[in-house]
Amino acid sequence: SSGINAEYGDLSYRFDHVFWMGDLNYRLDCEYEKVLQNIKQQNYEALLKNDQLHSEMRQRSVLYEYKEAPIRFPPSYRYKRGGRTEYVYEKVKASGNVYNVPSYCDRILIHSMPQLDHVQTGYALDGFGIYT
Repeated sequence: SSGINAEYGDLSYRFDHVFWMGDLNYRLDCEYEKVLQNIKQQNYEALLKNDQLHSEMRQRSVLYEYKEAPIRFPPSYRYKRGGRTEYVYEKVKASGNVYNVPSYCDRILIHSMPQLDHVQTGYALDGFGIYT
């Protein structure tokens, strides 16, 4: 591979476990209406087939040795403020409007040394109705 590896200091191999989490900003490559239809039908597997992060990981472009718990919930980006039932896909900016389909932007990925394999069992709702 032409990417960074253990010989050159890849953090993945310097620690027993590495947790990579945050707003990774990957999107779903799918039309807005199709995404909404799959959300309504709770067909999250179909959504994830169009997930940019999973695609990059399959191509071994990024974080390919990392694992993620199964996603069994609707995309968390971008809900209308104050709720969890309506999505907003237009973002008004001074430089021009941006259109984003609902997506899985906030992610948690784990890499463990082979002899210390760690399994993330899932994402869960906290007491405020937020997936953690």
